[in-house]
Amino acid sequence: MAKSTKLTVSEAEIGLRAYHIWEAEGKPAGKDFDHWLRAEAELAGTAAAKKGGEAKRAPAKRTQARKH
Repeated sequence: MAKSTKLTVSEAEIGLRAYHIWEAEGKPAGKDFDHWLRAEAELAGTAAAKKGGEAKRAPAKRTQARKH
C-alpha cells in the first residue's frame, strides 16, 4: 500500500496557534472562533507549502527605468 503524502494539521496545533493570535491581539473576549479560523488557515497554508517543497513567495516588484 502506498503512503499518503497528505500533510494534516492537528487540532492541538491549531489551538496553540489560535492562542498565540489571541495573546498577540491583547486577549480580546469573544474572538475565539475568529482566531481558530485564522490559525487553521495559516497552518493549512504552511502544510501546503511543505507539501509543495517550498513556500510561495510574492512576485518580485519590477522597476522600470524612467525615460527623461
